[in-house]
Amino acid sequence: MLEREQARGRERPTLERTTDAILAPLYYRAVFTNEPLTSGWAYDLVSHLVSDENGAAEAPDSASDSLLAD
Repeated sequence: MLEREQARGRERPTLERTTDAILAPLYYRAVFTNEPLTSGWAYDLVSHLVSDENGAAEAPDSASDSLLAD
């Protein structure tokens, strides 16, 4: 993903930006809520971090699968 961002002429997200956009929400949801960690939700986090000017692409069909196995 980072290479695609550079190929588009954009700068790579910083570690701080990535932590704020992806790791913090994942941690918060896992520790403080009962909301499921789905691949679609994680895809949305990444899409917002590296989205293009037309918005994020649609999540793949498997995006509703839970990230945590029971």
